[in-house]
Amino acid sequence: MWYLKFMGRGKIAFFPQKFSTYKAAAEFLRVNRSSLWDRYSDYQVADIVNSDYDPWKKGQKSIMDLRSPVKNIYVIGSLRNADIKKLAVDLRGIHNGFYSVFDDWFSAGPRADDEWLEHQKFKGNSMKQALAGPAAQHVCAFDKKHLDMADVVVLAMPAGKSGHLEAGYAKGTGKKVYVVFDKEPERWDVMYNLLDGVFENKEELYAQLKADAEAYDAEPRLYVASVTDDSGTRSYEDWIKRCRENTLGR
Repeated sequence: MWYLKFMGRGKIAFFPQKFSTYKAAAEFLRVNRSSLWDRYSDYQVADIVNSDYDPWKKGQKSIMDLRSPVKNIYVIGSLRNADIKKLAVDLRGIHNGFYSVFDDWFSAGPRADDEWLEHQKFKGNSMKQALAGPAAQHVCAFDKKHLDMADVVVLAMPAGKSGHLEAGYAKGTGKKVYVVFDKEPERWDVMYNLLDGVFENKEELYAQLKADAEAYDAEPRLYVASVTDDSGTRSYEDWIKRCRENTLGR
């Protein structure tokens, strides 16, 4: 029997379904990679192993792709923009579900920021005091966590100061950031040149993301020839380093 195994820093998880052949497991991983990577978002590596697999056994052989099977997109936008939901659905459909899309922040509703402001003012708090409060800290940490997990960030216009701060933060941490406009803005801004792509409509964005996915799939894989050696090291960082040193091919 064959299993899907997901590995992260110091932890391993197995998908509960069993497969009779390696090919069946590989096909399941390919078709369901977006939903699987949503479920195992805390893990960095996917592998297919048989029932005799022992990850710490000396000389254990394994073949795995040391790349995430999907890319994570974080959608930035306005809580008042009802098109965010449709945009996220469209992004999930690009290149057979290649992208895992995060838009859960939209569930807070169109008045979330207004309600927070009104409540904080009712309590007599200044903006500085409100920002230091648990509500603001929690929301900021929630968004930042998922921004940090993203590979690609899409700033969907119209968006306000918060959206542009998030886009700037994402770009500063080395992520690919695209901005897509719903219409030509009345005021133009040269600083959008700092981003990786400016699109006048969603179709242009979708075409770029599809091209990105195809280019990623076309890249040669990095494979592991051996998981452990005589040293018996079990450190995740050392393990990844040794995996990359024992490359079958790029």
